[in-house]
Amino acid sequence: MASNGIGLHYHAFTLHNPRIVTSILFLTRSWYGYGGMQRFSRDLCSELGTAYGMRFHCEHPLRPGRVGQASFLFRSLRSGLRDGWAGWRLHVGDCALLPLGVLLHFLTRAPLSVTACGLDVVYPAPWYQRMLRFSLRYCERIVCISNATAREVKARGVPEERIVIIPPGISPSNVTTEAAGSQRRRAALLSVGRLIPRKGVAWFLERVFPSLAEEFPDLTYTIVGEGQDRARIEAIIHREGLGRRVTLCHALTDGERDVLMEHASLLLMPNVPVAGDMEGFGIVCIEAAGRGLPVVAARMEGIPDAVIDGETGRLFAPGDVQDCLRTIRELLHAPPERAMVAESAWGRFGWQALIHRYQALVFDV
Repeated sequence: MASNGIGLHYHAFTLHNPRIVTSILFLTRSWYGYGGMQRFSRDLCSELGTAYGMRFHCEHPLRPGRVGQASFLFRSLRSGLRDGWAGWRLHVGDCALLPLGVLLHFLTRAPLSVTACGLDVVYPAPWYQRMLRFSLRYCERIVCISNATAREVKARGVPEERIVIIPPGISPSNVTTEAAGSQRRRAALLSVGRLIPRKGVAWFLERVFPSLAEEFPDLTYTIVGEGQDRARIEAIIHREGLGRRVTLCHALTDGERDVLMEHASLLLMPNVPVAGDMEGFGIVCIEAAGRGLPVVAARMEGIPDAVIDGETGRLFAPGDVQDCLRTIRELLHAPPERAMVAESAWGRFGWQALIHRYQALVFDV
């Protein structure tokens, strides 16, 4: 088995007569909504359920909101303490849930593992960081979704041998092959995600898009999402006179998002550094690439793990206007074959292979 070195992007491994676990209890609070982490939790639950069948049980909120979260915590405790869990394992969906996981570990002695995503590791509140360092010491495995997240986990005192890097994946249920085979119809840029400062949409609109609009007269830009930066983005669109070029949409259904990805030329993820916040991966990058849509993204934090530079897209230096312009120009003038983009994405991020890594490196050990 290859080393779990944090400098490695992906682990090579072979299944060698793994010990079959009796049961896995998966606890996740991220379930409702169209965000990347919600889709990741639902996909991981589905794939583990397929792999382990009756030996897998997932507890998640049954409804959105505080009532749903409160009932989820109660049901999680009840499930963790019920009889018949001999030989079981416990996995929590993000580090913010670790107090619940550690409590069940103390009460049942079940081996504990966690998925570390990014912000759930770097959230700067002192009380949270104390809780995190205390809780991580009881985890047998910490599954990090990127090398950047793994570095942050290691910086909090976790030995490297307990860190496993497994990225989120794509499956046919959330990526349609019809979209992947489509050809672009016009020069159209697309960004999908929360409208928050680190996503860099406001920076891109203000510093980069006006130059592109002069060079490409028919270029359009669609922005999908909600968040604290929405008012700032609207102000930039109005100030720069971009109303006929830029469309700002609210959160869309998966089907509506698929249509936009099918007709776009490039997906943009122009992130900028924000203290106390981080991009743990960039799930929308692999969802777009799985459809054959090339990605242009900032080379920072966990994003390089989500973009195969030169295959599923291109990376540029964060905050570098000229590098961003140059990268987008090149891909608009010479777009890659969408079928090749999709093939590379499926080869790296298909759930069929990733779930075997969860089995070999996390649960059946």
